[in-house]
Amino acid sequence: MKLTIDKNEFRIQSAVQLRATLEANDRKFLEIWLNVDPEDPSDRAGWPTICALINEQHAWLMFLPEEGAAGFSTRNPSHAANADASEEGDDEELLGMFEDDDEETIEYLLSNGQVDEYPAAWDVGKVEALKALEYFFANQGMAPWLVWNED
Repeated sequence: MKLTIDKNEFRIQSAVQLRATLEANDRKFLEIWLNVDPEDPSDRAGWPTICALINEQHAWLMFLPEEGAAGFSTRNPSHAANADASEEGDDEELLGMFEDDDEETIEYLLSNGQVDEYPAAWDVGKVEALKALEYFFANQGMAPWLVWNED
């Protein structure tokens, strides 16, 4: 698989190598992409792919199953905004809350220097995000213990 950490590319052959490379590149802000290697004939032309944006102990994930797909992004069911909407059973409110300007956000620094803000309700934490990257490496899919929103 191909691992990209803030524009630096690595070819990853094992879960141990993935973990070691992630640990060696640990910084406050990280933009991490992990995708099947488009140069490896046994892989499927670079898809699927997963992205983790990290700010200290905060992180959210985006999973893209194929080129051009809107994909999926993580949600934290323990976050107050998500919990309130889920308890009411209001899917529209659950989706619409992410458009609210008053929603708490977390800043993430992209590898191109741009700072993006995403709702805190999307934050699954750095530890879970790194576990999800390991799961993706092994299974080329979304970590089943996380809550994913189809975007």
